[in-house]
Amino acid sequence: MNLQTQISKTEANIAFFEARFALIEHQPDSIYKQAQLKAYQAMHKQLSDQLEELHIKQKALRARKKSS
Repeated sequence: MNLQTQISKTEANIAFFEARFALIEHQPDSIYKQAQLKAYQAMHKQLSDQLEELHIKQKALRARKKSS
């Protein structure tokens, strides 16, 4: 899978968790809701970190191509 595809896939996954988070906020408070929020927040953080790393790789590749 190429880098741009990985970036797009990660962005889509982040959007999914942001949408789930927005939907769950309107549900009544429960232990299940709290567990879901915790899981969604953890996944969002992990995916955001992954996206940042992919953007760093993309910038490095572009810099290498310009200097070639």
